[in-house]
Amino acid sequence: MNIIYALAKVGEVSISTALNLFRNVLNTSPVNYLICYRLRKAALLLTNTGKKVSAISIETGFSNTDYFCKTFKRRYSLTLTEYRNVKK
Repeated sequence: MNIIYALAKVGEVSISTALNLFRNVLNTSPVNYLICYRLRKAALLLTNTGKKVSAISIETGFSNTDYFCKTFKRRYSLTLTEYRNVKK
């Protein structure tokens, strides 16, 4: 289920109102929020486990490991391996 649809239903508001509230309160889109959340979780897994990148990618909801790697590097300005080495 789409998160905005669910929020709209729970808040008893329209989908457009829920989307506007989300953007105004969090200063980001729901998709960007979700990606950032997943990347924060991935960063924790990189520093606290010895799991392979492909396993972390899947565990954090990225079905494409290449996309995961590119997105992580764009966010943290480090490759996954560099991040893991710096944070240990």
